[in-house]
Amino acid sequence: MTRVARILVGIFTFAIPVFIAACYGVRGYYKGGKVLDKATRLGISDIDVTCMQAQPRGSLERGGSSRTHDDTGSYLVYNDVACTSLLAEDALKKETADGGTPSGSRTARYTAKLVPFDEAAAQIDIELEAE
Repeated sequence: MTRVARILVGIFTFAIPVFIAACYGVRGYYKGGKVLDKATRLGISDIDVTCMQAQPRGSLERGGSSRTHDDTGSYLVYNDVACTSLLAEDALKKETADGGTPSGSRTARYTAKLVPFDEAAAQIDIELEAE
C-alpha cells in the first residue's frame, strides 16, 4: 500500500505545478521596440538588445537578448525576471573586435547605450549615435 501511495504522491507532485502553469501561463517579461539612428530616425539592423538586471552589489548581469534583423530595427526581448535596463550594442562592431568579418552590409558603427527599462511603456525605442 505504501508503494502505491508514493507513486500517487509523485504523480500529484508533478501534475499540480503543470496544471497551474497550463492555466495561468509561465510568468515572463517581454518588451519590444525599435533601435533607431539618432540623426536619421531610421531603423538599424544587427543591434543586440540585452535585458540587464541589477545585482545587490550594484553590478549588472545580462539576461535575455534579441538582435534586430531588418532595417526597421525591431526587437523583442524576453526574460524570466524583470529587467532594470536594456543594453543596445552594435553586433557588427563586436564581430570585428573579435577578429571576425562583419556579416552586415552597413558601414556605420554605433556606440552602445544603456536605457532604463520602463515596464509600463508599450514599447521602448532606443536611439543610437553613429561613431
